[in-house]
Amino acid sequence: AAPLAARLAGAQGDGALYRWGERLTLHLPPRERAYLTMIVVNGTGAVELLYPLDGDPERVDPAQPWRLDFDVRAPFGTDLLIILASDAPLASLHRQLRHLDPLRHAAQTGLLVEALARTLDSGQQRIAVLPLHTAAR
Repeated sequence: AAPLAARLAGAQGDGALYRWGERLTLHLPPRERAYLTMIVVNGTGAVELLYPLDGDPERVDPAQPWRLDFDVRAPFGTDLLIILASDAPLASLHRQLRHLDPLRHAAQTGLLVEALARTLDSGQQRIAVLPLHTAAR
């Protein structure tokens, strides 16, 4: 997949160490593709679908900048945010991510890699991978 322009920022600036409860914003400039997916892989290897959740629109106007605000929470360490923009909903990927066993972290990263490989195989998506460094107070 081709790169997706994305920026993660908070009061400390890009790439800083963020602490519990601090607010961060993911910024996406206007883009070609309208369907968004956001996944986090935390330092324990757990994988979580962050966007879309129930009630979130999957399709957002690609001609407009997009932002998502969220607060830092445990577990702390270095996380990877994976943002996908696609021409169609990624329903199969979303289903797979929603059904991951939260107690089996070690297997989740491998399952995510397999699911992303299948999803990105067509080359029709754009992807951004952003590190996020967090700590407790």
